[in-house]
Amino acid sequence: MSRYRNGAWVILRRWYYCREQNSQRFSLSGRVGGKSSFVFSYPSEDYYPLQRIGLYVPTGKKLYLKRVRFAFEKQFGLSVFAAYNYTEYSGWTSSSNIGDIELNVLLKDSNVIGNVLTINVYNPHAIWIELAPYDSWWVELAIE
Repeated sequence: MSRYRNGAWVILRRWYYCREQNSQRFSLSGRVGGKSSFVFSYPSEDYYPLQRIGLYVPTGKKLYLKRVRFAFEKQFGLSVFAAYNYTEYSGWTSSSNIGDIELNVLLKDSNVIGNVLTINVYNPHAIWIELAPYDSWWVELAIE
């Protein structure tokens, strides 16, 4: 299922059940979209949200970031955070603009209530950001 939200094409993948790991795995992917690159001013060493999605994680379960694949034309990083009331409390940030990385990062512990997953571009350098239409990301998560 594809949707256009906040200037980005977002492709939501269906949940699937992993019997061998007793977890529910799913993936989110998206790209900036549009016809041309766009430039805007944003503080250096800060995050700009590309995608936000609400998630339900059952009581007693945990949300893990398992793998990320991403490609940005410019020297930006990708970051994935879980948040409650827009306060980020756990996440991961890349150190490069291109990657295919296997992870096992705890994003949400079972005692934290409320879940918003935020996928951001991280600007480590300049005071401006230029995003290309084909800049994209794919994130695999698991509820265990």
